[in-house]
Amino acid sequence: MALGLLGICAASLLTAGISADSGAAYVVSGAALSGLSLGCSAVASTARGASAVGEGQRGLASGLLNSSAQVGTALGLAVLFAVAAAVSAAVAGGGEPSPEALVLGYRVAFSVGAGIAAAGALAAVLLIREKQK
Repeated sequence: MALGLLGICAASLLTAGISADSGAAYVVSGAALSGLSLGCSAVASTARGASAVGEGQRGLASGLLNSSAQVGTALGLAVLFAVAAAVSAAVAGGGEPSPEALVLGYRVAFSVGAGIAAAGALAAVLLIREKQK
């Protein structure tokens, strides 16, 4: 799980390399790495979460984990877009943001997202323990 989250962190930092003049390579490579990493972390977290409860509650636990992931994704995107918009507006100084201001806003948002993914990886390493048999 932590490895997948570190991959998402790396993908976000890679995508933050965009510029106003170019960026397609950063976006495509970041999206590919993010997709692979998200698959690793999502499967691992669902498996770990479902195995942490009794056999009769695994379906419920899986449903709660998947619902939480959907809500978390929606809220996370909203926060990151708000960060990008706030930075772009601040750089524009009240006027229409230039392409450079927009790119700076997205670079900051991707960096914040990378920090959140790194914090999640750290939490996974420190807080999730195997069951004692």
